[in-house]
Amino acid sequence: MHLRQLVPNAEAKSRSNKWPLFALILIAGIWGGGGVAYGLSNFFVQLAALIALALGRSQFFAFWREAPLPAKALVFSAAALPAMQLIPLPPGIWHSFPGRDMAVEARILAGNPAGWFALSLDPSRTLTALLALIGPVAVIALGWKLEKRALIMLAWMIVALGALSFAIGVPQVLSQGQTGLFYPENPMPGVLFGTFANRNSAGLFLALAMVMLACLPLDLHRKPLLTARIALFALLLFAVLLTRSRSAIVLALIPSLMLGWRVIGGFYRRVNGKKALLTAGAAGVALAALLAISIPGSRLETSLNRFAQTADTRAFIWDDALFTAGKYWPLGSGMGTFDEVFQIDQSLENTGIRKAGRAHNDYLEMGIEAGLLGLILLTAWAIYIAWLAFKARAVAELQHRWIAWGSGAGLAMIGFQSILDYTLRNMTMLCAAGLLFLLLLRFSAAGEEQ
Repeated sequence: MHLRQLVPNAEAKSRSNKWPLFALILIAGIWGGGGVAYGLSNFFVQLAALIALALGRSQFFAFWREAPLPAKALVFSAAALPAMQLIPLPPGIWHSFPGRDMAVEARILAGNPAGWFALSLDPSRTLTALLALIGPVAVIALGWKLEKRALIMLAWMIVALGALSFAIGVPQVLSQGQTGLFYPENPMPGVLFGTFANRNSAGLFLALAMVMLACLPLDLHRKPLLTARIALFALLLFAVLLTRSRSAIVLALIPSLMLGWRVIGGFYRRVNGKKALLTAGAAGVALAALLAISIPGSRLETSLNRFAQTADTRAFIWDDALFTAGKYWPLGSGMGTFDEVFQIDQSLENTGIRKAGRAHNDYLEMGIEAGLLGLILLTAWAIYIAWLAFKARAVAELQHRWIAWGSGAGLAMIGFQSILDYTLRNMTMLCAAGLLFLLLLRFSAAGEEQ
């Protein structure tokens, strides 16, 4: 009898222990936007993730017991890939890997030609990549047993962090980059960075806050709350424009269309015969936006004018990166090693004042670092995410369906920007992606029974 009482108590404890995860999202949202160059900040976020895992260990183990097999397999494989690249191998094996000739010659010059070595050409970088996964894995596992009300609160945290990033970015813009920058190494006068070192990441995170704001539970009957939501949405859209990130500006159209569909479509269903009025109102909002953009010399005009700029070094980087990918195909050079291996292969005519640092295409970079296995894993993630979003149409609760679709849209936005940038290369975006996947998993048909 006593044992029967313990089981429900343990279940209730696992469901109620949400505060470590809330704290982790907050810490990652504020201090995790710097990327690999800011090891101390990343360590702070990873330490918070480890503490959260220690406090929520019952939730962590519940995920591995109860979550759908594809979700567990994908999360495990994502961590296993860099871990596998760190296993020391005998010389007879690693010497035969593609692209290892220079590494063998360097070890001969160092007097240690026969030593064991890992698949990764820079194990310290690969270890860094492995440790970066602590955050998103913790978010997914710790959130699996939370009540959906708590998960909705976590989604609202993304909106709140987006608003905070905008508030931090206002003095950055007004001071022409002289005040308020978290990471001042790459100043761009008049550009909003918020809590990020990369303006593309800043713009994308704001767009993710927009998609959450568009798809979280909405009550059309409560006009003041609806008005406040639309006003906050417009503010976040304005913030995206201030980042001057072309990819983020384009991606912001997705949550804009989703919010318009929900609001206008909801009113169409509720109020028969007022379509003309709503259409006129929507047209008025669009016209006001166009007038604001067309103001000569405005910051919005400056942001949108970037679309007319065709000079971009990405194409040259991709050309050289394709050669590097072929050099290490199909095994890859090791997660996190792009900056080391690419410098060897970059053409002299494509070099500039600054080194590339990244491939500016995460799929190409994954092909270099993880080879065929990494690209297969990315494809598996994309297929499963698309399947969960498709299955969400069977969820009985419409509000929950929208949360699942919004989370899937957010993950798609991350995937789209990864074509032009290195989106998942900082702790904030990694944890945000983990949270979006958690929301999609729990609010789709796969997690409906939870």
